[in-house]
Amino acid sequence: MTLVRTSVARPFVVHVVDATSNLDGFEHACTTAICAALRAANVPLTPSSPHLAMDMQALGEAFAIEETWSVLLFVSHGEREPGETADYVRLGDHDATWFMLHGIDLRLTDKAAFLCVCDGDCDDARWTLVREQLGLIMVAPSEKITDAEARAFFPAVLQELYEMQIDIAPEHAKYVVGRHAAVANGKMVVRSGV
Repeated sequence: MTLVRTSVARPFVVHVVDATSNLDGFEHACTTAICAALRAANVPLTPSSPHLAMDMQALGEAFAIEETWSVLLFVSHGEREPGETADYVRLGDHDATWFMLHGIDLRLTDKAAFLCVCDGDCDDARWTLVREQLGLIMVAPSEKITDAEARAFFPAVLQELYEMQIDIAPEHAKYVVGRHAAVANGKMVVRSGV
């Protein structure tokens, strides 16, 4: 008999990876502010958070760490282009498709991925993170997200999930995301592989 996990197990530790290369000049400040808010709320982060990946090698290194974590907060740029064959995501110093992440073991099996990525809720991200990398839960914006929305939404949601002191099932994520939907103007959605 094969056991299948249906929830993200504790301990609840967040690993923050920023793959924006600080392209527009505000991204690292946003990521750092989110981490500061999480630390102020006593939400455990990996010691290397935030990992500011400026190129593909550094992005790979961000996931090769020997630190225990159960929740990924992935910060990047993304965009859906009508009529294009694949959705765009910024990976370090590359404008790429989500499928480029297949070359990196993201260590997402049985974990949750929170995407601070404009248009992050796309078929390619779901395929890559939930189906191929075996993440249990993906929370992402369905359209462009602002700096202010990101700074308000992610700390609030991650703090509440941490304070629940239980393994995080998709229904818990949906409930908490729903409670904080207004601070992100209803843009955030929850997807699950279970």
